[in-house]
Parts: sequence; C-alpha cells; structure tokens
Amino acid sequence: MTPEASTPAPAHPHAPEVVACVVALIGVVDTWLGLWLAPVFWAALMIVGALVLTALRARASRGGWSTHHAALGLLLVAVLQIASIPTGEGPQLAATGHSHGAPLAAGGLPVIASIAAIGYAVLTVLVLPRVSGWRARVPVVAMAAVVLLMAGSVVG
Repeated sequence: MTPEASTPAPAHPHAPEVVACVVALIGVVDTWLGLWLAPVFWAALMIVGALVLTALRARASRGGWSTHHAALGLLLVAVLQIASIPTGEGPQLAATGHSHGAPLAAGGLPVIASIAAIGYAVLTVLVLPRVSGWRARVPVVAMAAVVLLMAGSVVG
C-alpha cells in the first residue's frame, strides 16, 4: 500500500481556502469599522496567510486553481489594506524630508490596487470554469467578492 493511498481524504478538501476567505473578510470588516487591528497588521496577516496556504498546498501536492486564486486574493487584500491607510496631504508630506513614496501612497497606490482588483475579478471569471464542483467554486467567488469589497472601500 502506498502512502498516498493510506492517507484519508479531508472532510472538506478546500477548508484552507475557505479559512483564507473568512480571515480576509474579517480583515476587511475590521478595517471598515476600525475595531481591532490597524490595516498594516491585517496586511501582514494576509501575506503570512498566503504563504502558509501556498506552503500547505505545495506540501500536499494538491494546489490547484482555487489555491492559487485564494493566495493571490490574500496578497491583493494586503495591498488594498496598505492602500486604505490614510496619508497626509501637501505640506505634511513635504515636511517629512523623506517623502519619496508620497505621490504613490497619496493617490497612486489606491488606483493601482483598484485596477488590480478589477483584473482579479476578470481572472475569477476565467478561472471559475476550470474549477470543478460547487464546493471548490465557493471560495473562489467569495475571495473575489472580498477583494472587490476592499477595493470599493479604498476607492469610495
């Protein structure tokens, strides 16, 4: 008997992707309401989550479209979390002396991140037919919704 045959199948094979979606949704809601963590901490948590998700699936050799989609969604939510951090304007930025990234943070990053979110939505439409079964499609659609919600909060 091979080791692959002896390992039981998990109860829900897409549980890590579902957990990633739930964590991302909690991060978005918390950023909206400002309850627990600053956006920079949520961004760090999203990046670690994407790395852990990718590592878990690579180790299990079961990474598929939904895993890559969820990891990319976590990274995009992390960028959107950073883009949601309020920045100073005009004289406040010039007074710091080290405001090389100020134009990007003040206006460019939210725009770039929002365009990336739209690209992610297009990617979702392209990936969805390649994901088999409704249980595998739920995290794909949910992560796309979370990314678009976060992008909407950054822009508007």
